[in-house]
Amino acid sequence: MLSEMKKRYGNIRIPQKFILVVKDDQGNERMIDDDDTNLEAENLKLKKQIEEVQVENAKLQRENN
Repeated sequence: MLSEMKKRYGNIRIPQKFILVVKDDQGNERMIDDDDTNLEAENLKLKKQIEEVQVENAKLQRENN
């Protein structure tokens, strides 16, 4: 079938899509791809948590100096 398509349409380029399989806290596997909005939301949440920790660390450093 691929050879027939190649004859008809020429070389066909199929883009690669990366899929990551992760396990949650309960051990359930979940597939995440490039378009996963849950992953984007989780990244934003983690970035916010990192910023909060950095602010807290800066406060503690000022108090200790």
